[in-house]
Amino acid sequence: MIAPDIAKGDLIWRSRKNTILSCCFLTVFTVFSVFTVFGILLTGCAPGSESSDVAETGAERGRAIYGQSCQTCHGDAVTGAGGNPAVPPHGPQGHTWHHPDGQLEAIILGQFTYPGRTMPSFGSDLSQENIADILAYIKEGWTTEQREVQAETSRNWEQYQNDGR
Repeated sequence: MIAPDIAKGDLIWRSRKNTILSCCFLTVFTVFSVFTVFGILLTGCAPGSESSDVAETGAERGRAIYGQSCQTCHGDAVTGAGGNPAVPPHGPQGHTWHHPDGQLEAIILGQFTYPGRTMPSFGSDLSQENIADILAYIKEGWTTEQREVQAETSRNWEQYQNDGR
């Protein structure tokens, strides 16, 4: 029995309105859920994505490795701040950019010695990929001209190494 103060038409309207609102809510919730699941699947299925660092570049990985292995002695990669004053900085004011990649790699691995060397070898701690990442990070702090000169120096070094074998 319908309450005397509510007309039968009002009751039907309220019922339809609640049904429409429920359907709208369910539609929005379903669409949101589908997009969320789809986004998670795409992120998890991207080529080479085994962890949350899918978009990480070599320089970004290099920043983390540099912070663990190099920064204590060399300081900030760009400014040298916080480093040992007796250790050369890697930024644009330093001389690292004068060396080819192959030579820098050999220095890091302890394969290149020179008088007064105090740098420890990282041959058992860092892979060649780690070293490439560190160098990519360091190079971000150099000027465009320094990167160009260093790239040419690296090409010349590689050619010299290949011709000498």
